[in-house]
Amino acid sequence: MRIITITKSSKRALRRFHYIVKMVGIHDAISFLSNTKDKGPDPENHKGVIYRINEQAVQSDYPRLLAIEYELSTGKPLDWNNILTFNEKIQWMKLYDSSAIKTRLVDKLLVRDWVSETIGEQYLIPIYGAYDSFDDIPFENLPDQFVLKCNHGSGWNMIVTDKNALNLKQAKQLFDYWMGLNFAFFALELQYKEVKPKIVIEQYLGNIDERFTEYHIYCFGGTAKYIEVLTGGKHHRTATFVDRDWKKSHIQNPSFTSGDNTSVPGNYKKILSIADSLSESFAFVRVDLYSDNSDIILFGEMTFTPRKGYGRYIPESVDRMFGDLITLHEKANQEEA
Repeated sequence: MRIITITKSSKRALRRFHYIVKMVGIHDAISFLSNTKDKGPDPENHKGVIYRINEQAVQSDYPRLLAIEYELSTGKPLDWNNILTFNEKIQWMKLYDSSAIKTRLVDKLLVRDWVSETIGEQYLIPIYGAYDSFDDIPFENLPDQFVLKCNHGSGWNMIVTDKNALNLKQAKQLFDYWMGLNFAFFALELQYKEVKPKIVIEQYLGNIDERFTEYHIYCFGGTAKYIEVLTGGKHHRTATFVDRDWKKSHIQNPSFTSGDNTSVPGNYKKILSIADSLSESFAFVRVDLYSDNSDIILFGEMTFTPRKGYGRYIPESVDRMFGDLITLHEKANQEEA
């Protein structure tokens, strides 16, 4: 008799398979896993399963798919007729507020022109170029240190601190893989769907987490309301929430150690002004900025669907509190849930 060890990872995969069966039936689920085994993201990995199902779905399937993944990720049902909380409204905006301007602003290359037009190019991290494929990159012309980034997703980056030590074959394999993916299909963040993939080469600024304070600025209706202040390096990251008046909030992000960063930065008024300007046209966006608390402020990104709308906040009531700050507009497309 074969003994199967159930790990945390396999438990997650089994739960996702349960939802696939719930959605399409056992025979179609087995057929799906068999037919996608060697295509794209690993279908035996939970993210690969969700990606391939979303990729093959038609738009009319999206509300059902998203409701299933939402319940799987949060443990809560999603009632499209009673959207109230922050995370629920993020799901609604994924499907019905993924406008052309949002697609432009999640594109790590195209957003640069918009930021330059809106607040000035001095807030942009310099780049050396943008390329359609890894093979097009002129590595011989690059400095010894730089950052490679895909423009059409999140987390698809490579920091190069010594060009001579870079394994070009491995780097090419990784970027070729990323360039072949559509980030929208991992969690139906449809603002990414029409982004044309590019590889952007950015100036290396050192260990940005340790050199700069990161500000995740939650903006509702064009006004910065709450700021998550992130400090420390990768392995000792702390987060402190403050309100617009820089009063420490009771809100906690369980993904990070709760911090006690209560010192108001000298350029805080400028940070708020930038966030207000960048968020002016949106019901919600998280504006991510970096600053070393001097005159230097750098643009990070515009985040319309933080943590895919599956994030947890402490206390749980924050989810509804943030939700109450979002006024949903008319649907940006004509599909009905």
